[in-house]
Amino acid sequence: MNSSPSRNTRSKFGKGLSDTQVLFSTSAPHTVHTVQSLLSPEMLLNNGKRELPTAGLPKFLGYSLVVLPIYLTTIFPTMIVSQVFSQASTLLLGTGVNKAQKSTVPPPSGTSADEIDVSLIVPLKERKYDVVILGFTGFTGRLAAVHLAKTYGSTGAVKWAVAGRNAEKIKSTIQSVIDEVGNGDECMAGVAIIEVDTNNKEQVKAMAMQTRVVCTTAGPFAKYG
Repeated sequence: MNSSPSRNTRSKFGKGLSDTQVLFSTSAPHTVHTVQSLLSPEMLLNNGKRELPTAGLPKFLGYSLVVLPIYLTTIFPTMIVSQVFSQASTLLLGTGVNKAQKSTVPPPSGTSADEIDVSLIVPLKERKYDVVILGFTGFTGRLAAVHLAKTYGSTGAVKWAVAGRNAEKIKSTIQSVIDEVGNGDECMAGVAIIEVDTNNKEQVKAMAMQTRVVCTTAGPFAKYG
C-alpha cells in the first residue's frame, strides 16, 4: 500500500477511529495496528506517504545464518541417506520386505481356478432358475422375495427359488409372503425350495449349478458382505 491519508485527514478522522483495530498484511504476518498508530508522525514519512513496519533484514539474516545451515547439515543429508537405503532395500529384496516374512504368509483359502473341473460347469442357458434367494428366512431375504412375488409372480418370465437351512422355517416364511402380497397362493405356488447349509460346500455348489444368479442375503453381513 503506497498511499496514505494526509496529515489533514489524520487530524480529521484520527480521533474518532483511534480505537479501531485494522489488520494489515505485511511481511510480519498477523501484525495488528490501530488507526492511531498508523497515523502517528513516526509512520508518516516522505510528505505523507505511509511505510508499514517490516522485519526484512533481521528475518533474512535469521533464515540465512541459522535455519538454512541447520537444514543443509542435518535434515537434507538424513533425507538423502533414507532414500538411498530405501532404494537399496528394494533392489536387494525385491519389494523391501524380508524374505523370511514372505514365507510365513499363509496361502489363500478356497479353490483356485486350476482346481475347477470345467466339464462340471453347467451352461447358463441350461440352468433351472434365473435367481435363487439364499437366506430367504431372514429379514432381507424375505423382502427380496416379496419384491419378486409382486413383480414377477411365481410363473412369470423370471424363474426363481428360495434357499435356506431349515425347510420348515422356509415354508412358514413363504406363507408370510403370501399373506403380505395378498394374491393368494398363486404368487408363490411355482417357487421351489432348496435346502442348503452354507457351511456345506457340496450343497452350496449344487445350488449354484442350478441358477444363473445367487442373491445372497445370508449374514453375518460384517463378515460376508
